[in-house]
Amino acid sequence: MLLASTVEPARKTASSTSTPFRPPHLVSATRQATGHLKRQWAPFQFYANTCRQVTGERQTLPVVWPPDVEQPCEPSLQAWSPELSLYDTNVTSPCPETEGCTLTLRFLHPVIPHRLTLWVTYSSSISGNPAVANIELITDAGNGIYLGPQHVFCDMPLTLRLDTNNVAISAIKLCTFDEKMEIDAAMLSSGPSSPLCSGCQPVLYRVQRQPPFTSKSPPPQMEQTFTDSSVIRGVKYQYMIQVEMDRLLSRPSLPLVYTYGQAYCGDGVIQGTEECDDSNLLDGDGCSKKCYKEMGFNCHGEPSQCYVFDGDGVCEEFERDSSVQDCGYFTPLGYTDQWASSASASHQDPNLCPAQAATGEPSFPK
Repeated sequence: MLLASTVEPARKTASSTSTPFRPPHLVSATRQATGHLKRQWAPFQFYANTCRQVTGERQTLPVVWPPDVEQPCEPSLQAWSPELSLYDTNVTSPCPETEGCTLTLRFLHPVIPHRLTLWVTYSSSISGNPAVANIELITDAGNGIYLGPQHVFCDMPLTLRLDTNNVAISAIKLCTFDEKMEIDAAMLSSGPSSPLCSGCQPVLYRVQRQPPFTSKSPPPQMEQTFTDSSVIRGVKYQYMIQVEMDRLLSRPSLPLVYTYGQAYCGDGVIQGTEECDDSNLLDGDGCSKKCYKEMGFNCHGEPSQCYVFDGDGVCEEFERDSSVQDCGYFTPLGYTDQWASSASASHQDPNLCPAQAATGEPSFPK
């Protein structure tokens, strides 16, 4: 069965604090919009490689859902992850060095795609290497089209425009060396000329808000974006979406919570309990996804610019009592260090290891 796209997870904008939109459950989802992008969710068949093994045999897990991870950038049991193979005591290295852990997703209907959308909701990759080592499009004839490595962000889906020279795609294969990566969903979108869309009816979206709109509610719309111009600073709003298709209505989506003017982690402005804000939600760059300074980093400015301070040869005020390498041994105000001035020992080599080597201030190589 084709599942219609409802509301895609939305990345927070510079003026919002929100939880992502989640697609509502459809009452009926057997038709697609005429003249609009047909979207089909993968009837997920997880063909795990070394990363998913049970008693040494490959495990196939059929899952048929749109994105359903409630909190992106946090570990979840609603997504696929190579880390689950760690529960098998026979597996010592989840992702082999050849092609890494692989996940193959097959779609119900081969389609000539215009776009691939991939929801990677968690990644532990802190190096500069792309978290997705390779994406392979598998044609209906079984051939492969390689898209190469891709950088991904946990708070927004990866979207790639595709041109397969009118070749239908029936599956995709994902490769990663990130043992903790979590993949929530994948979606192929065709163009408006797809024969699968020939008998489709338009998909309409109804926007609900609490507190209600001051004027009449906006009419159903076909666009997947909505701009609310009647908001008041400091007021907390909740938005929900209903999908109307073939005169049937879905249940309302989970609410998007939005307070106009309220700061949030990732907006590039340091406010509240934030120690830094570098305009992204990535770990490993000095400013964590929760806007705290990471160990060994110092950050300044808005958006924050972070750098490794220990060992750079510059003694900054904040590291006087912590960095021996840059500032030497710390002596509190009002105290004086007294180092041994002479030494004698029962056993020593006067030439190679004299007792006098233990006198004076310790030498720390810079």
